[in-house]
Amino acid sequence: MPINLFKKSHSRQGAERSLYLAYYFRTPTPTNPVRYHTALVVLPSPSPIPLAAAAATCAEPQSDESESLPAPTQSSPTRARSPGRATSPLPYVTTATKFHAFNVPVNENGRGRVTWEFRVERDDPGAPNTPLRLRLVCLLFIGPLSQNVGDHKLEKILKKTNVEAKYMDEFPKYYCTNWMYEALQLLVDEKIIDPLPCSPPDFWEVGGQYADRWMAENHLQVPYDLPIPCCDRAGVALATPMGPVEEKCPDDETNGNALPN
Repeated sequence: MPINLFKKSHSRQGAERSLYLAYYFRTPTPTNPVRYHTALVVLPSPSPIPLAAAAATCAEPQSDESESLPAPTQSSPTRARSPGRATSPLPYVTTATKFHAFNVPVNENGRGRVTWEFRVERDDPGAPNTPLRLRLVCLLFIGPLSQNVGDHKLEKILKKTNVEAKYMDEFPKYYCTNWMYEALQLLVDEKIIDPLPCSPPDFWEVGGQYADRWMAENHLQVPYDLPIPCCDRAGVALATPMGPVEEKCPDDETNGNALPN
C-alpha cells in the first residue's frame, strides 16, 4: 500500500492531548520478523492538529508535487533546538506516556524464560537519549483524546489485553504487533478513539511504510536537531508533537540495549 510521505494534510484545532502510534527501529530476526517495535504514546497535541481530509480511508493518498515537503535528512539545515521553537509549538515542560508490550526474561523455578509484559512509561518528549526517543523513527496520529480520558483510564482499558503469561516458547508467533492490534480494537470498542479506517494490521502498515521511507533515506536515529516525522491516518505528513530536543546529549549514539525486541 504506497503512501505519500511528503504531502501536507489539512488542519483543524484539536484537543490538548492526542494518541499516537510510535514506530521504533529494530533488527528483524528469524524468530521475530517484525521490522518495528510499536507503542501507543500520549503526547501534547501540536497547535493546530493537522488532520487529513482523506483520513477516513486507508486508500493510497493522492500525490501533489506543489505541496511536497523536503525530506528530513542528516544534511538538513540545523533547526532551533528548543522544543518551544519546533515546527509544532509545545509547552517547554511536557510529559509523554507510553503504553506497549515488552518481552522480558524471567526466572521461573530456576528455568530461564522470556515473557511478554504490558508496560506504562513516562518521559519528557523534549529530552534526548530517553527510551521514548531512542530509535524512534516516526509517529502516526491516531486521534485526539477527550478531556475525560486520562492516563489512568487508558491504562485500565489496555490492561484488558490478553498479554499476561504469553511466554515466547509457548507463543512463538506472538509479537508486539499482536498486542497492538488488540489494543487498537479495544480502544475503538471502548469509544476512546474513532473507528479505524481499515483493519488494525493494515492501519499499522500505514505508519510502517511511512517509517520505511525514512529508514531508506536516513540513519536509524532521527538527528536531535530535527523533529520526529509524523503522519496521519492516511500516511500524509503533518505537524509533529515532538520537536527537536533542547540540547544534544554528548552520548548521542544508541546501542539499543534498553530497547524492546
